[in-house]
Amino acid sequence: MSGNYLKSGAVTLLSRIIFTVSTLGSLWFLSHILPKDGFGLFMLAYTMVMLVGGVVASGFHGVILYHISRATEKAKHVAGTVFVSGAIVGGLGGLCLYEGAALVAQGIFNKPDLAHWFQALSILIPLEVVKMMLLWYHRAEKRIALSVLGGESLPALLRIIALCLIYLIWNNPSLIVPGFIAAHVVTIIVLMPWRRFVDLRPSARAITKWDIGYGGKISLNALVNQPSRAFDMILAGVLVTAEAMADYALASRLAMFLLMGKQIFLPLLTPRIGHHLSTGNVAALKDEYNASRYIGFSLCLLGVLGFMIVGPFVLSLFGDGYGGAYNVFLALALSMMIRVAAGADGEVLNLSGHAGWTLASTLLSLGVFIALGLSFVDSMGMVGIAYALAVSMALTHGLILTIIYLKEKIPLFNVIQGGVLMMAIIIILAGQFDIIAWDKMAAGFAIVTTGYILCSGGWKSAKGFLTSNL
Repeated sequence: MSGNYLKSGAVTLLSRIIFTVSTLGSLWFLSHILPKDGFGLFMLAYTMVMLVGGVVASGFHGVILYHISRATEKAKHVAGTVFVSGAIVGGLGGLCLYEGAALVAQGIFNKPDLAHWFQALSILIPLEVVKMMLLWYHRAEKRIALSVLGGESLPALLRIIALCLIYLIWNNPSLIVPGFIAAHVVTIIVLMPWRRFVDLRPSARAITKWDIGYGGKISLNALVNQPSRAFDMILAGVLVTAEAMADYALASRLAMFLLMGKQIFLPLLTPRIGHHLSTGNVAALKDEYNASRYIGFSLCLLGVLGFMIVGPFVLSLFGDGYGGAYNVFLALALSMMIRVAAGADGEVLNLSGHAGWTLASTLLSLGVFIALGLSFVDSMGMVGIAYALAVSMALTHGLILTIIYLKEKIPLFNVIQGGVLMMAIIIILAGQFDIIAWDKMAAGFAIVTTGYILCSGGWKSAKGFLTSNL
């Protein structure tokens, strides 16, 4: 596999850099084009639309991935049928949101002005479904560069170009949605397999009850996994004001960049995990798992430390009213550190044939997140939602790692990493609850981060991993 990690990692890293810069730029333009409460409402509506589109798409692209990757005789007929079915279901989902926008905005979120954004953005649901199906079609065909760069970087780049033009030339908020729609449409045109399209002939008989059930399970699993992606935003939208929502939305988007180190290796690490499990090579699995986890966690800690130091300046770039996002970011960083420290545990459990246990653990954590979120927000405000998310992530990954050990006898717990994670969490909490001053929080976090990177021994396995595979 020499060179595979290099190619996959380089493509993913390039994609993440483009996505990061484009997303930061888009957030900046949005925060300057829209008033703060308008920015909060837009981000809430956009998050919900992307959640619906992503959940709907997951079942359809899961079926595409299953058949195309196995090169079955009916694979292309299945893919063609799924493309058509997914587009229809996505269109119906968008229509439902458009018609029910006022009811959802007032009845659930108690924000009547949100209905405008729901209606305007509803067309993105079918577009997102089609885009995701095409992305996973190319990934199943092993066209990684096209799927990663075209599916993630291109729309982000097109959005920032559109927002830049709107800000510099027109400065008209009503043009934001057309710009986002255009970005999706152009991405779909680029991803469309025009030369192979003639082979993707729909056939109702190509789809079986098993395909429908399989896709339904994947969609359900995607839905219950949303606390780590979008449910916290939606819960915040229900419980806090539009202006507070703007702080949470900005902090949430910035905190997602802490996952970059983990995501660099996932496109190729996931199939490697499946290969090692199928051959019973547990030692190789643990080596690659631990090395990639060390790299990801090191980068995550450095990201948190960097934001502790320059965060106030970064937030000031978005306007004078976004200082409240600082504490929210640090609270959200707890769940991000937990996710990165756990590594690709969900992938190991799923590829071990225990996807049902993954679903059960995430369902349990979802219930805990909602219950704690409703409880914490009364006393802590929107920061309490971030704390509830951290508790649910700790529960999810703790259960998954335990199940992997009990079912497969593969110990993926790392005592040193767990200790560092606990110290990092304690330092952040001590700073947020005013037990220690800000400068002492940053200094303590810097010591823990430096000690982990240099003294934990993980750099040796990471060096060997990179040397042998890159």
